[in-house]
Amino acid sequence: MKLKFVGNGPFGSTTRKNSSAYYLREKELLIIDLGINVAEDYKKLVSDLQITKITIAITHNHPDHSGGLSDFLIWCFFQKQLKTVVIVTESNVKKSVESLLFNQGVFYVLQDTNTCCTLNLAEEKAYTFYGDLTISSFQTEHTKMPSYGFFIKNGNSTIVYSGDTKNSILKQAVNYCNEENIRLEAVYHEITTNEGHSAVHTYYKHLLKDLEETGFQKEKLFVYHTNEKKEDLKKLGFNLVAQEGV
Repeated sequence: MKLKFVGNGPFGSTTRKNSSAYYLREKELLIIDLGINVAEDYKKLVSDLQITKITIAITHNHPDHSGGLSDFLIWCFFQKQLKTVVIVTESNVKKSVESLLFNQGVFYVLQDTNTCCTLNLAEEKAYTFYGDLTISSFQTEHTKMPSYGFFIKNGNSTIVYSGDTKNSILKQAVNYCNEENIRLEAVYHEITTNEGHSAVHTYYKHLLKDLEETGFQKEKLFVYHTNEKKEDLKKLGFNLVAQEGV
């Protein structure tokens, strides 16, 4: 299982789009985070591939992670008559997502028109996206705002999406898979080369340290949400996810 990214940039980047990943299975689409400048990419993807069901997993409610949600949901219903949109998030994030949709007049519209804009929780139990592919959450430390990452399990293997976090979650991912006796296929991890940003984002040296201590294969670690010194990360051997147009 491999994620694709329509954006790999941090908040405020003028050259790259907000970090957002997706996965396709048949005519079903999983989106992880839907920031303020990626909604148009997903509209095109849904139209081109005639998507019939969408699951949107939200890590937290900063604008570069959920700022495009209201626009996209309204478009799905009114332009595509697509009534099978499910939002997956944890209970603490659910409250802020509901407030966002309510304040922008979206929540009532979607309820009144009986569209399936359901805020399912990935808290403690897994949400089934497709077949045996499930999503569950884990808490991260980012800002004072609640923030989460996701385990995306596919049969006997899993990939991990860190979301925004000031601490490396690599050890947690490895320990989880050892306890569950499943294969850790890949870790998608946010990263920064700016030590001053380490109060809210993962400083690259912390990831290097955890790679050494866990023995996790570096080729299975993919980094995103990088600051503008991404070439420095490449020189250090990090795999930067590509920002792919749709």
